[in-house]
Amino acid sequence: MSFRFNFGRSAVLASIAVMACCNANLSLGDEGPTQPSKPVRLELRENDDRCWQVELKTEISGDLQTAGGDDGTLPMTLSATFGYGERRIVGTGRDALSLRSYRLFDQAASTVKVGEKSTKTSLRENRRPIVAQLRADGILGYSPEGRLTHGEADLLRTPLDGLALLALLPSEEVAPGESWTPEPWATQSLVGIEAVLEGNVRCRLRGVKGGIAEVIFAGRLKGADRGAGCDVRLHGKFDFDLTGQYVRSAVITRTEKREIGPVSPGMSVTTEATLTQSLLDRSKSVELAPAAEVPLNPPADLVKLELAVPSEARLSCERDWRLFHSASGVVIVRLLRDGSLDAQCNISGVRKVESGTQTSPDEFVIDVQKALGDRLGSLGEVTTYTRPDGVKAIRVPTTGTVGELTMNWNYVMLTAPDGRQVALLFSVDQKTGADFAETENRFTDGLKFR
Repeated sequence: MSFRFNFGRSAVLASIAVMACCNANLSLGDEGPTQPSKPVRLELRENDDRCWQVELKTEISGDLQTAGGDDGTLPMTLSATFGYGERRIVGTGRDALSLRSYRLFDQAASTVKVGEKSTKTSLRENRRPIVAQLRADGILGYSPEGRLTHGEADLLRTPLDGLALLALLPSEEVAPGESWTPEPWATQSLVGIEAVLEGNVRCRLRGVKGGIAEVIFAGRLKGADRGAGCDVRLHGKFDFDLTGQYVRSAVITRTEKREIGPVSPGMSVTTEATLTQSLLDRSKSVELAPAAEVPLNPPADLVKLELAVPSEARLSCERDWRLFHSASGVVIVRLLRDGSLDAQCNISGVRKVESGTQTSPDEFVIDVQKALGDRLGSLGEVTTYTRPDGVKAIRVPTTGTVGELTMNWNYVMLTAPDGRQVALLFSVDQKTGADFAETENRFTDGLKFR
């Protein structure tokens, strides 16, 4: 038997390049005199069990930058539409974690065009119910009905979210013309990035008319997301219903420059998003009744993501594993933790063997040696085992070098009872490799043959 492993150099993203410091120039519109008016309180109703219909539209345009330099620049556009019923539920903690909701989507779809290639993504019918938890890095969404795919999880991370807008509300009364600075966690969750190095967002009550308070906001944040430096400028507004105590509508414009990262291309894009919310009457709210049954802490298995891999198998993995490549019978995922590229796994389909048999360990070792060639430094102890589901495994640990970097390359062959086979190649730098065993075991156990 002979097969080829497709693998690339796995390296640790040592640090995020900190961009030159500069003050964010915030523009909150006309700063001229406003008509005198008494202060108002922009606060939410306590224990609010009302239900809402939310409509969101997003348009993004700009350029993507790949590692190829100037020749790697491609024009891109994205158009996305969402519609869902929503009911707020009890949060799981303080600050961002205090804002959580149950959503039932009737529409969630996007079309992305990069160069001449278009990709459509939508939420599956059996994943319509979504629990949305606000976090400092944006919305974490999971479905009580089952695991999401990487594409579905990314689809639900929108550039404008009603829960994040609630975090901008002032804690005290404000009069027309007055400004305030939201908490740092609130502005970070609005932008939805993993780390903020500098910047803020300012809000101002522009005026009150007919019981509707108009709030404008603007700011700039520099930081990092998915291991890449980013610079985001934004401005927008939202209307708050003082009697109903809810956000009726919002618009936002974002311009973002992002460096090329370990799991995503660089980009220079402009985003326009609009959101509207309206109250649902009781007769239309019955479908949101399951909100009362959502557990306080999300089930760990439902927060994981699922991915189709070669040999008609499926992978269930933690969200730290990011999809990097999927084509020509090879799926590549990368482990990104705290902005650092810790590991890579290449998943390849292998020739099917006779039912009840498997590739022999000796044959697997020979193929590993051929695949590594001169890169191979040492070969560790070869182990075999059988999982409770009948899947047989062979593990071949190796070490070697790429340039000046010492690597651990761990090869695993999984064989289903019917003879289907999948080969996994874990590429880990030697320092990370010392603590990688548990992570590797969880990942391998998450691959199931359908």
